[in-house]
Amino acid sequence: MGFRLSFVIEGGECARQILEWMVGTLEAFAKSLFKPSSPSKYPKLAGDVPEHLFLRFQAYGDINMPKMLDGATDGAPEGKRLKLVGTIGANIPALAALVGKDLGRWRVEFGLYLENVPGKTANKLFGTPENENVDVWILKGSAYEI
Repeated sequence: MGFRLSFVIEGGECARQILEWMVGTLEAFAKSLFKPSSPSKYPKLAGDVPEHLFLRFQAYGDINMPKMLDGATDGAPEGKRLKLVGTIGANIPALAALVGKDLGRWRVEFGLYLENVPGKTANKLFGTPENENVDVWILKGSAYEI
């Protein structure tokens, strides 16, 4: 059993905007480093960036393969134990809404999945490639502001 806590940037465009903002901010800082009396013009971060930044929490534990699916493992011991993961992630506007701040459209994503199901087992159940482990989602959803 265990847990994971991660900060997630959704999409390459958002990551690019953040990197450009960081470079612009560092550049403005460097230009004004030896001019403490002159104000600096720092770039603004795009307004929709917080909607694509998530705080994700995951809890996981090992479980036995359900007996009704036991035939898919061919008796292989690596297929008998699976990692079940529960996940919930909220974007920055969702977290801000908890304290009454409006930072954009909020979204909360949640789910339950089996992590790294062996390729041989997944192939028999879902027709996925035998040589690749896969994550099998049992439940996946989101709630969001319209």
